[in-house]
Amino acid sequence: GAAIMLVLHCGCSCQAFWLVMEAVGWDVLRFACGILVVAAGLQHSGVTDHLGDMLKVGGPASMNFATAYTAAVSSALINNHPVANIMAMAIRSMQCSSHEQKNLAFAALIGGDLGPKMLPIGSLAAMMWFGILRERGVVVPYWLYIGIGIPVSLVAILGGVLSLNMEMLVFSE
Repeated sequence: GAAIMLVLHCGCSCQAFWLVMEAVGWDVLRFACGILVVAAGLQHSGVTDHLGDMLKVGGPASMNFATAYTAAVSSALINNHPVANIMAMAIRSMQCSSHEQKNLAFAALIGGDLGPKMLPIGSLAAMMWFGILRERGVVVPYWLYIGIGIPVSLVAILGGVLSLNMEMLVFSE
């Protein structure tokens, strides 16, 4: 799709093509490809199965918290894209009912979406945002971002999982 749009945009002009190619954030694309390879490697080495076993703590509500915070911390450290794959593989490997797996997937999404806000490397968007700001002369100290991001993210995840658990109790099958 992107290649077709590039061809349509550039038409016959090779100069326009190279202008677009120079503007692409190749370092971010290499990073994204690398972390997805890491996720596939973790699955093939059995790490995701082991992670699924580790997430089996207590009842369904406890497993939701464990899954959400594991996804959050992992997303903050290694990026949310591969963590979504890793958590899906881990949840799939668990011997749970389809209802429990659905709730665990929601918990993983809560953690995986909010966790990257804890560290600047947690999401590609944040890394690109920092780069754009730096190019425009605006410097946001990483420690400021982290100092605000961690507590706000942890509280938001707590609220999200509490809401999920309440919904699970009210609408349980």
